[in-house]
Amino acid sequence: MDRLVRMGVAVLAVSLLGAGVGTWFMAGRVAAFNATLPEQFLFKAESTRSINAFGRPITLEDTTVPGTDGHEPQAAVRVTYGDSTVTIPVIAPKVKGFKDLSTYEESFRVLSFAPIKDGKAEIKPFSDDNWRAIVIARETRPGFDQNTWGEVRIKDWTWVIYEFMPNGGIAGPRTVQYRDRRGRAPAEIYARDELKKAGEIAPPMPENGGPRLTSVEPIQERSWEWQAALFTLPKMQVSRYRYRSDAVDGTGLVDGMGWTFPMAGLSVLGVVLGCGLVMAGRAKATSPKASGQTPAIA
Repeated sequence: MDRLVRMGVAVLAVSLLGAGVGTWFMAGRVAAFNATLPEQFLFKAESTRSINAFGRPITLEDTTVPGTDGHEPQAAVRVTYGDSTVTIPVIAPKVKGFKDLSTYEESFRVLSFAPIKDGKAEIKPFSDDNWRAIVIARETRPGFDQNTWGEVRIKDWTWVIYEFMPNGGIAGPRTVQYRDRRGRAPAEIYARDELKKAGEIAPPMPENGGPRLTSVEPIQERSWEWQAALFTLPKMQVSRYRYRSDAVDGTGLVDGMGWTFPMAGLSVLGVVLGCGLVMAGRAKATSPKASGQTPAIA
């Protein structure tokens, strides 16, 4: 057997073993990661001002609420659900009094959603008991103009959520916020900054065992709140909100692919190299020069 062929067979055997072992353990780690993921949801955004949920009508009307600190009145939406009513301050729409909700599409949404099970979900809203309905509004940080600095200070944005309950009530409000790159809620950071300015001792952040100083809840990755808030983002900003955990890096609960990923990848390259060596060796062995034959000269 030619030396190249022997080398190719050896490389091929080792690489196939490495690919098999790496792929086996990698698949197990990916499955363990996927088992920790929360439910995913199918969302339907409503665009009309008259909607039905759980057999009850929902109407939405533009209005205003008094401004803070003597400022001019702020835009708001009055939401009526059955016998319940709530007025939600909103970022001023592009066109006031527009016929539908499309003028609010980057700041205020009415959403219905249901969990996806076995890769599918019933797409007709309220077709079963799993469906839920909410209204969600994006807010800029108080004290900054909504159309200028408020829109620029992206990490300060918060979201207010109200949920329409099957019994006809409106639950909420809940205020939520995406975490920063270090996993902290900006609202909690600012609350501690205010304590320091007042000469008081600021407690540790909640992530470090300290108390929450605000009612703002950090949005959990891959939760329905995470997905719902994306509907109210300016399209240019959606790409900022990517999941920080994945099957490659894992989470604090499960390992990522780790060593299995490079092992499987390098083993595949080894298989290609081994096949190339075997083919080169066989070609060399069958060439006229290797067999001692001299080509005839006409």
